[in-house]
Amino acid sequence: MPWSTVREMTEQDLRAIHAYVKSLGPAGGPAPAYLPPDKEPKPPFAQFPSPPQGKNRREENQEAGWVAISFMACSASSGATSRT
Repeated sequence: MPWSTVREMTEQDLRAIHAYVKSLGPAGGPAPAYLPPDKEPKPPFAQFPSPPQGKNRREENQEAGWVAISFMACSASSGATSRT
């Protein structure tokens, strides 16, 4: 949220946001460690854009500069649960 929007909030709005963030519980686990371009992350992961069909996927990824995003498993103990 832009700082200019936060600046215009009332104290009641800020207290409501604070209460909501506190209700989310403790923070989840740390982000995965850096992975060099020549390594493939552990599954599950997604690539953007999707690699073309055919050649060796890792070589094509490096040539095209594709990004692999690794998804970490979430558990209730990490505080990364969905709340409705």
